[in-house]
Amino acid sequence: MPVFRRCHGLFLVLVGGVIAVAPVVQAMTFSLRSTAVLSRQPTFKSSDRLELDPLKLLVVGPALEQSDGFCRYELRNRSGQPISTETAWTPCYNIDRLMLP
Repeated sequence: MPVFRRCHGLFLVLVGGVIAVAPVVQAMTFSLRSTAVLSRQPTFKSSDRLELDPLKLLVVGPALEQSDGFCRYELRNRSGQPISTETAWTPCYNIDRLMLP
């Protein structure tokens, strides 16, 4: 039993140290597939679609919300600046590539 307590204590100290030293998770930006559909609501209805070119946009992950296979993302231009349409819904599978700064 004493060996278990020593190992358990060592484990807790190691986990606590990793948590204390771990960097804060930052948002990442991703490009969208060229066929991505962006909309106001999590649907494929054409009345909810936004007239935005997915090739000129980046999305900030992780998603703000998820609903029925759709994700709501914060939108940015290719320079990383926010755009006037701040967020949009797109099917979650439309994320293409991680964009490094």
